[in-house]
Amino acid sequence: MLHIKANENISLQNIQIYNISGQLVRNIETSGSETRVLLPTGTYIIKAGNVIEKVIVK
Repeated sequence: MLHIKANENISLQNIQIYNISGQLVRNIETSGSETRVLLPTGTYIIKAGNVIEKVIVK
């Protein structure tokens, strides 16, 4: 489970989750400041607004 929580200056209206190969895994539309996503084990790139982070799901 991946828990994404936004700071006050980051919009979570549209979140893209990519695998390490660059393929889009999920495209999430949300209206809140946090969300949870069930993902298999692996390394992902998360893009929310203009913020990009690399995460590892164990």
